[in-house]
Amino acid sequence: MTQGSLKLGTLAGIDIRVHYTWFFAFILIAWSLALGYFLTANAGARGIRVDSITLFIFGGVSNITKEASTARDEFLIAVVGPVTSLVLAGLFWAIGQVLPAGTALSAVATYSQPTRHVGSA
Repeated sequence: MTQGSLKLGTLAGIDIRVHYTWFFAFILIAWSLALGYFLTANAGARGIRVDSITLFIFGGVSNITKEASTARDEFLIAVVGPVTSLVLAGLFWAIGQVLPAGTALSAVATYSQPTRHVGSA
């Protein structure tokens, strides 16, 4: 056991751990992106400022400064979350198709896909 690390789980009998310093790096990178790059790269998206986004296990909620001015903008804002989920699902499906079966990465990429047993239709 490595001191200062947190066990995330076990994969194929191997402990997967993350050192506490990783959290500091993640926070610093996310903070610098939020205060710098993202402010200029996404300025004025639909003309509505997003103050915060809270992620839950099955989705998220954004805190915006005002309501959308048109039904079209409201729809586009509402559909972003589900579309993002579909894009990620497609990406992981594609990765799972390319990786050789039986590898750890293939198992992670295809985790939610139904299991096919040999000899079943």
